[in-house]
Amino acid sequence: MLYLKFALNIEKLADEMISKIKLSWTNPLVAPIVIFPDPKLEYWFRLHWVKTQGTLANFNSMMIDRFLMTILCPNDNTKKKLNADLLRSVIWAYLYKNYKSLGDEVTRYLEVEGKLDEKHLFDLCSKMATLFLEYETSRPKGFVHKGSNLNEKGDLAEGILDRWKQGNLQNFFDGSEREVWQRKLYSQIFHTQGSEPSILTKAFENYNQRINKGKKIKFETTYLTIPFLFQDCMLNHGKFHTEQFSINEKTLPVFIFGLTGMGQFYRVILQEYAKTHDVNAYIQNPCMEFWEDTNVAKKSRHRQWNARNGVWQSENGEIPSTVRQKLHYSLNESAGVEVNDDYEEGVNSRNENALLSYWGKSGRDNIKLWCQANDYNFEFEEESLELPSDSLLHQIQYMVANRTNELPGLLSEDNESFSLTAAPTREREIEALHTRICKLLAKRDKDGNPVNRTSDILVVSPNLDVYRTAIFQCFDQQSFQIPFSIVDSPAKKSLTGEALSALFAMQEKRTLSRSIFFDLVRNPVIQQTRQISNEDVSAWESWVENMNVFRTRGNGKNDWTFGLKRLMASRFSDHKISAAGDETSEGYAPYMDINSENDASLSRFADCVTELEEWIEFARNKETVELGELDLISTMLNKWLAMTNPPDGMNGETIIFQNVLNSLEDLKFQFDAGATEVSWDCISQTLISAAEASEYSCGSLFMNGITFAKFVPNRIIPVKHLFFIGLDSGTFPGSKSQNTLDLRRSVAPWPGDDSPVAKQRYAFLCQLMSVKKSLHISYLNKNIVKDEDLYPSSVVADIRNFLKNALRKNGIDVNAKKVWPQEVIPLDESRDYGELFTQKEFRNKSIFEDMKKSGDESDVEKEPLALSKELPPDRVSFYQFKKYLEDPFQFRVSQVLNDGEEDDDPTDEDFEPIVFDILDKSSLMKQMVKFKITGDHEALEKLKWQMLSIGDIPDGVYGEKMWQDAEKYAENIIKLMEIDENSPKSNSTDWTFDERIELPMEQLDGTKWTLQGSLGWCNKKRNCLLYLTTSDPHAAKTSPYFDKGKYLSSYVAALAIIASETSKYDDERHIEIQIYSGASSIKKPAKANVVLSPNKAIEILKKLYQKAFCEKYSKAVPADIVDETIETFSDYTKKFTGDHNLWKYFKKAKNFDTRKDLGFSPNNFEEEWEKATKQQRNLMCFSIDGEENTK
Repeated sequence: MLYLKFALNIEKLADEMISKIKLSWTNPLVAPIVIFPDPKLEYWFRLHWVKTQGTLANFNSMMIDRFLMTILCPNDNTKKKLNADLLRSVIWAYLYKNYKSLGDEVTRYLEVEGKLDEKHLFDLCSKMATLFLEYETSRPKGFVHKGSNLNEKGDLAEGILDRWKQGNLQNFFDGSEREVWQRKLYSQIFHTQGSEPSILTKAFENYNQRINKGKKIKFETTYLTIPFLFQDCMLNHGKFHTEQFSINEKTLPVFIFGLTGMGQFYRVILQEYAKTHDVNAYIQNPCMEFWEDTNVAKKSRHRQWNARNGVWQSENGEIPSTVRQKLHYSLNESAGVEVNDDYEEGVNSRNENALLSYWGKSGRDNIKLWCQANDYNFEFEEESLELPSDSLLHQIQYMVANRTNELPGLLSEDNESFSLTAAPTREREIEALHTRICKLLAKRDKDGNPVNRTSDILVVSPNLDVYRTAIFQCFDQQSFQIPFSIVDSPAKKSLTGEALSALFAMQEKRTLSRSIFFDLVRNPVIQQTRQISNEDVSAWESWVENMNVFRTRGNGKNDWTFGLKRLMASRFSDHKISAAGDETSEGYAPYMDINSENDASLSRFADCVTELEEWIEFARNKETVELGELDLISTMLNKWLAMTNPPDGMNGETIIFQNVLNSLEDLKFQFDAGATEVSWDCISQTLISAAEASEYSCGSLFMNGITFAKFVPNRIIPVKHLFFIGLDSGTFPGSKSQNTLDLRRSVAPWPGDDSPVAKQRYAFLCQLMSVKKSLHISYLNKNIVKDEDLYPSSVVADIRNFLKNALRKNGIDVNAKKVWPQEVIPLDESRDYGELFTQKEFRNKSIFEDMKKSGDESDVEKEPLALSKELPPDRVSFYQFKKYLEDPFQFRVSQVLNDGEEDDDPTDEDFEPIVFDILDKSSLMKQMVKFKITGDHEALEKLKWQMLSIGDIPDGVYGEKMWQDAEKYAENIIKLMEIDENSPKSNSTDWTFDERIELPMEQLDGTKWTLQGSLGWCNKKRNCLLYLTTSDPHAAKTSPYFDKGKYLSSYVAALAIIASETSKYDDERHIEIQIYSGASSIKKPAKANVVLSPNKAIEILKKLYQKAFCEKYSKAVPADIVDETIETFSDYTKKFTGDHNLWKYFKKAKNFDTRKDLGFSPNNFEEEWEKATKQQRNLMCFSIDGEENTK
């Protein structure tokens, strides 16, 4: 018999079920089966049992799928459930060669530019495998009647297996072209074709031959879908298998708790099982009244009855036909295709509680579906307990429970019990959540005992993954740590999946590239498997970058093996090595650094490179894979992904990798189904799909502090305080997504075809009714990146409208926004100190207060980057002063981030450069000029060999072109120097190159520091400095000239020279700066003059130090525009945008807003700009020849 029990209070349902379980559980070794829809609900039930009854041991619980397999084919190795992965392999084997036989629609989808696209094929096979299994379980025979009237039930509707029948294929859905080819494909896979067995049968026969080969004990295994497992059980066994939960041939009852929805054929099996066995279903209902007879007088209402072969009898007599008609479910074939998820059908919306009407459809349908059984006992408990109405939450619960839309004394707001919070970022949303939780935990009763514990609090979200980082940042703070646990795994690609993607991408490219290599070795799964440390990876990054290792090149040269040879060679030589038969005629230079002395790290690096090259070579030599080679792939993958002792938090990856190996084994079914080979595309897609991390349980409710869990239907947890985060319109209750291949969407829906939207709404309703004290909802109201407003879920609007209408019935007409008002969390930490509980919040509050104290921004010089607390340095280079003068803002950014302005990750560069960047070309040109001046041709050749041997320039035509380009610039400069009899080329003995200078300095406050740097080309009289460049100068009437920034390197050197003069501090010194350009059109160098006394030079250097390192001056005042008159703030900001902007080479420019971050205000720009440029000009005391001729 099927016993149905519906009630509002889920804890009371649990208590009643526990009592009934205990009555039937007479033998502690043989327990009745208890079916749960979700592991978290099962865990709550166990906690509740222990709390109310004491110990619990040998509890026999399972999910519905496992229960069905238990009663259909327990411990039977010859019968297994056919899953979508196996079926996909069989479908692939057929479609790979026969897809054109299914017609134009399939061909158009699968072919790209006239060729089969295997990614499309994999997608189609996956979808059809899933759909075929769902068709069978969702469209069973005998599930629903055709007639809509209770007295004219009509025949039972046929199932899909009645129409897609072997030898007599007929339309079941809409008869469209899509049904025709899907039916044909189904028949090819499942049906005998003439005298030939079906493809699926052939596959099983070949599979059994393969696995039984060489074995003494042989098994003949058959994979069947659920309907055919049921059919096989009934035909061959005659009854269900209940041996595992029977005592003395008496079967123990089965209990079902909280299961609100399941597949249609699952219900058929359960109803069939209940004909001969006891099944007790305990289902929550969100209200205290039975849905179908609220218009019936209370004394005539029926809460219990027995249904036997169509006769419904209660203690008050036969159930009225009106109630039975409402519970009657039939297939309306003339109904529209679309399912109405928004409102209830068949309810009086005027009298019905609005929230039940909006959200209750799925639950009401579930009750009706349970009542479709022929024989069952129905009990609906109209709970006598008085629900409290002392808070807004309790008032809403009261109205829903009593199915009313009004309540005297209704509150319009109550932030303590029922709150709504809007936040601009997820971090701020979690911080607001953290504050509320802290307040709850801080509450004490009159005796000083805590009112709430962490086990009283549950946080749920429909999209928990996007909050993980914010949760850890806020809750995992050492200064104020609240214990917490996230009990659902991330629903994203697993680490194993990411590693597989990298491995197969490597094969597809047929080369080992930098980016893929480091994607792999940074992967925690691979690091754990191969014992690679982060220190190893850092060392390998420097090796690869410094040795210019990029890839395997088309000319046969392999950068990776070349680099390995250089590392190995450093063990026995520090000179050039060239061996007969080597792949490069230039030989190679040994490479050594401090990390290359680590034998273990070097060995791991060599093993990784060697095995990855073998992996690539395997795919290069085998375009397709044969059956026997799948095991070799498994062996290779084990070397990278098989963790032996996974650390905490990574056990799930072990499960996922096992899924990958299982899917690799399942690929053999393609060969069993007739395939002779499998492509790498098919293998990669199959394995990566298997590694897609399905969500799994990774923690226990209420055991390790505050519990964070994903909100899903069929997981309703009674709790004292519930926080529902992420309730925005884009996430909840979701959208109506449709698989266009699904033929069920082309015809009228069947009973039980719940949409995800309807399920989510109903689950929200049930969860709302299961909260005891407070419910706090929050959502994201801003998209900071796109500067967009976001909106709360539709359920928020439903609640507001419900409350507004209820208040109106009480004679209170309030503005909709004042009903259940939301608390808006600002982006800045402006909350009161009483709302703050962590150091981060106090720190952010302090920053906000400092900003407020600064007053009106227009009256204050903004120094946005001057907040860092680093001490002034004791050594300063010429280069640092040069960068400061070029642009104080960019200089401060590099100082604050301390990264030398390196923004790009060198490990992302997959290809060696085929042209020099500006700095590298300039550096090489300067070296060439030096060797040409000194006549050291041997050194020049050695430089070329060295750059080739360490990979600074590529070999072949590209490397030669790069060398020639740099040499052309050097030759042009040499020609210019030959014209001047005082140049280094004409008189090299009077010049020095890269002479070092160190100048001790002391500030007025006693701070001591040293200026240091190299002078470049400087004559022995120290009155002329040369600067070499590849850039083109501006043309002028008398002399070429550059923008101001080009002179700064030599200018700082000139300041150091003049300041170092100790004989006459007040006498002015004159130093000429000459800039030689390698551009062929230039006939003479550009010049500038520095005329300063040593005292003045020292003064400027001290001011530079003070501004750059003490005051940390950070306005954006680029040297190239300090002499310009810029009248408006708009004209100023335009200097930093466009193709020729001043920040063209500033890699972090995208991180800053030119309107807000550069230190100037629009309202007072002209005055601020004049002051800033005057200050910078006073630090750049030199004149440029020729510049005045352009003014």
